[in-house]
Amino acid sequence: MKRHSSSARIALAILVVAGFAGPALGGQGLPFRGSMEGRHVSRTPLDPPFAFDVFELTGTATQLGRFDLTIEALVDFGTRPVTGEGTFTFIAANGDTLFADFTGFSALVRPGLVLITEHAIIDPDRSTGRFAGATGEFTVERLADAATGVTGVTAGSFEGTIYLLRGWRP
Repeated sequence: MKRHSSSARIALAILVVAGFAGPALGGQGLPFRGSMEGRHVSRTPLDPPFAFDVFELTGTATQLGRFDLTIEALVDFGTRPVTGEGTFTFIAANGDTLFADFTGFSALVRPGLVLITEHAIIDPDRSTGRFAGATGEFTVERLADAATGVTGVTAGSFEGTIYLLRGWRP
């Protein structure tokens, strides 16, 4: 009888500790969505068919508020659809940064206009301030003026989930 009682207490203790540690370690999942718009600011040709593109945008988002965003992408124009990979660097109004690595592709909507879809994973090690240790994923969909190229407008939105460490709430 005591053996069952001791086993039950140990099992209960493990469940209680795991229940408290889970949110503290993994944070609480929060909606992460927003909108943005900006410009394609540079394209550096690399060995064909690659190029390095930089976009600078501003926007607003849950958990971030108003933000500046730099998108740096290695683009492969030799694939169909055109693919890319790179980094999103969000800077919140207070200077906190959120970094995410992405892969994506583009699809022609009509001549001169492409839809870019990017899937991003938040990097807990490079993010700072209230985003230090944050994890999560989000998907970006944005239209880009392909006819103009550099200086062309890009605008879109993103949606996903962010897990902030316990205690951080914007």
